[in-house]
Amino acid sequence: MDWIDKKTREHRVGIVTFLYSLSASITAAVLYGILDAPELWMGLVVALAAIVLLANQRLLMRSQVKALDEVLRRRLRHSSLRNQYAIREGHFTDEKRELATRVVREVLPRIVEDLESGGEVTEIRIVLDSGTTITPIFPELVRTGVKGSVSEIDLYTNNLAGIDEIHALDQLDTQVITEEHIHLLGGEPLHTYRATTGDKTLAELGEVWLKEGTAHARSIGIITANWLLLGHGYDRLSLCARGRGHLPFKQAIAETADIVLVVAPLGKLLAMDNSDIKDLNNWLKESEFKDSYPVPFSFPNNRKSSIHLLTSLRPLGAASPLGRSSERLNAGKRSTSDWPENFTICPESPEYTPPVGAQELIEIEMPHVYIRRNAKQAFQLE
Repeated sequence: MDWIDKKTREHRVGIVTFLYSLSASITAAVLYGILDAPELWMGLVVALAAIVLLANQRLLMRSQVKALDEVLRRRLRHSSLRNQYAIREGHFTDEKRELATRVVREVLPRIVEDLESGGEVTEIRIVLDSGTTITPIFPELVRTGVKGSVSEIDLYTNNLAGIDEIHALDQLDTQVITEEHIHLLGGEPLHTYRATTGDKTLAELGEVWLKEGTAHARSIGIITANWLLLGHGYDRLSLCARGRGHLPFKQAIAETADIVLVVAPLGKLLAMDNSDIKDLNNWLKESEFKDSYPVPFSFPNNRKSSIHLLTSLRPLGAASPLGRSSERLNAGKRSTSDWPENFTICPESPEYTPPVGAQELIEIEMPHVYIRRNAKQAFQLE
C-alpha cells in the first residue's frame, strides 16, 4: 500500500501543479495580449478568451481535485493529508519499508531458529502491534512466511491497517500464511492509530498466552511506539506512547512474549530518559496537541537477552543530524559488555542514507516540528 499511497499523492500534486502552471501561463498571455498586441481590440479579444479559459480551468481544477479526493477515500481510506494516520505514513516511509523487509527476511528467521532449537516447538505465535512502522510487515510476512521454520505460524494483531494491507494483496500472490492463521483481536476501533484498543483487546491478547498447546508454543512480540527513549547514555530502552489504550497493549506484549522485537526508524529514538517526560509533554503542548505522554514503560534488566531493537543506522560520516545517535548505537551493537543495560541491538539493523539534499535533510530526519525545535536536547546534539 505504501507505493500506491506515494504514487497517488505524487499524481495529485502533479495535477494540481500542472493546473496552477497553466493558470500562470494564461495570465501571462493575458498581459502579453493587452500590452503587446498590435491593435488594442486584438488585445481585448485575447484577454476575453483568457478570462473564459481561466474560469473553465477553475471549474476543471475543482472537479479534478474532488475526483481525486474520492479516489483517495475509496482506495486509501483517507482523502486528506490532514488525516493523522496519513501524516504518519509519510514519516520515514523508506526506512519503514526497509525495516519491514529486514524483519521478515532476516530477523524473524534467526529468532525462530533459536526458539526451535531450544526444545520441542510446534507453534510460533507472532503478536504484531499497531502503527505505521509495523503495518508494512504484514504483506511481506504473509507472502513469505518465516523461512526455515518447521513450526506452525499464527499471527495475532490489533492492527486494522495491517489487515487492510493483507486484503489489498493481489489474489495471484502466493500467501504462505493463510487467513485461518491470522487472528484480529477485538475491541474499540481507534481511528487515530487504525487499531483496536480497550479492555476487550487486552483480554483477548491475554488469551493468546493461555491457548491450548502453549507448552509447545513460543511467542514473539513485534512492537513500536511513538518514541523510544534510550536514556542520556543510550543504555536503557523505554516505550513512550500516547493515545487511549496504546501503551497498555504494548506493555502487555513486552512483559509476556518470549521474545520482543522493537522496531523503529532511527529518528524515533530519543536520547532522553523517563525523567524527561515533562519536557516532552511541554513540547507537545506548544504544538497544540491536546493529549500527553504517560510515564514510559522501561524493560527490566533481567530480560535484556529477550529484547531486540531493530533500527535504521546511518553510514559513518554521513551528513545527518542523527549521526551521533547512529554512532552510539553502532557501538552498542558491537558491545560484549553489560552496555546497553536492558536491550540488545539487532545485527541486521540496516544502514540508510536519506536520498535528499541538505536543505530537506533536517525535515526528513526530524519530521515532527516539536522535536525539530528541541533537537539539541532530544538527540543530544552539540
